[in-house]
Amino acid sequence: MPDRQKTVTTGRTAPLVWSLVIALSARLLVSLALPGPLRPDEIYQYLEPAYRLVTGYGVVTWDWHEGIRSWLVPGGIAGLFRISHTLGPGFSIAFVRTIFAILSLPLVILFVQAGWRQAGRQGAWLFGLAGALWPDLVSAGFRTLGECLGGNMLAAGTIAGMIALDRQRKGEPRRATFLLLLLCGFSLGSAAAVRFQFAPAVLFGCAFLFLKGGWRALLPVSISLVPPIAALGIVDALTLGYPFQSVFHNYHMNASMGVANTFGRQSILYFPAKYSGLWGAATIAILLLCIRGAKYATFPLSMTLVIVGYHSCIAHKEMSFIYPAIPLFILTAAAGLTHFVTGEETTRRWFPKAVILEAACCGLVFASTYLPLLTQKSIPLLMEKRAVAQPDFCGLALSDPPEDWAHFGGYSILPPGRPFYVFTTPAQMEQNRGAYSHVLAGSDFDLVHSDARKISCSRDDSICLYRVATSCDKTPDFNQFSGAAAQIEQYRLTPGHGS
Repeated sequence: MPDRQKTVTTGRTAPLVWSLVIALSARLLVSLALPGPLRPDEIYQYLEPAYRLVTGYGVVTWDWHEGIRSWLVPGGIAGLFRISHTLGPGFSIAFVRTIFAILSLPLVILFVQAGWRQAGRQGAWLFGLAGALWPDLVSAGFRTLGECLGGNMLAAGTIAGMIALDRQRKGEPRRATFLLLLLCGFSLGSAAAVRFQFAPAVLFGCAFLFLKGGWRALLPVSISLVPPIAALGIVDALTLGYPFQSVFHNYHMNASMGVANTFGRQSILYFPAKYSGLWGAATIAILLLCIRGAKYATFPLSMTLVIVGYHSCIAHKEMSFIYPAIPLFILTAAAGLTHFVTGEETTRRWFPKAVILEAACCGLVFASTYLPLLTQKSIPLLMEKRAVAQPDFCGLALSDPPEDWAHFGGYSILPPGRPFYVFTTPAQMEQNRGAYSHVLAGSDFDLVHSDARKISCSRDDSICLYRVATSCDKTPDFNQFSGAAAQIEQYRLTPGHGS
């Protein structure tokens, strides 16, 4: 009997342990090799304000001048920066991203648990690999972007709610069900606190839980949903002026005054078109599997449709806006795959093939579209890191910034006390000469500036690193980058120049 029990325990833990190992390894590998941001907000709305909080250096964007951003997440990142500095690596972004990658693992655990409930060990493996390896989940797992952090929380809360409803329907012990509902509520509340734009999905989730589980489901969810939302109100009151200022003022600026629309307006079919382009032929397979898995994953699929639906009605769209729908969509597809594989009499023959096919699909989708995209986005930040690594580095300048200038890492990549300049004219460069030692510019920069020595260029020759001095003897201007960024944005948003 003990040997049999040991075998059962091993069978339950192996999918979980391996899924977590694979998930964390994939997330850390991508974060180190392809550190570029998905969107500039990942740096300038989260890392830069947090870095400025602990060092005094950092780019200040218009969002922070207007008070439409909460310090809830940047404050937490600032705490991680301090821990990293205390431990020795300095104010390390790599440390912050490692912690965020670890914080994304509960979502993988819930994937495994959902799979186990559907089809035992086979289901746990198929669900676990989907949660561990699907490219969107891997890329978002370590991001400091609010859509990614809050999206993982929203997805985790939904899956916890789905499992709790299933337990309630089957009459399983109430204590575990109650704890799952508390986890569901806390995760949903945290998602809304991190990104208030997820609030409509949270409200829908609560309504769904009430319809399917009654007050026994809604009450614990409501209890645990309140603390994270209250935390947002308290943080805003202490740092901005009044409770939930980042919500009300953000909505006023972007919805009432239409500021968000100046950054671009997209079609109602923007999200399906974009993700179909990224996923390629796998889109068809995922859709078919979702149809098969809809019966088991009704709650996640409903949340997916709601998230995509109301975000599609907003004029300005970014792909990351609907990120929480992606884990839920992939979970529904995993349910369909599991139903197909375990529903056959030849399960032993089909299961290994399904595992290999699933892992191969994740790898091929990542290699075909995500790898080139993330590689291109990482070039500016990697070149900035290359400049910082120079032995005589004492300040950095970005000359004639390219269109993707906002993908540079800002001050959070630089050691404290080293200035970062953005020059749009030769006069600006001459005015600050002596305050920087290295310049990032185009491949012909040294043809115009005889004192520049080319050190290296990116693979596509779009950005090159130059040394223009061996020391810095001028008082640095740590606010120049913020001012230049504001001017660039103002120019871009001027009619005739905007996107």
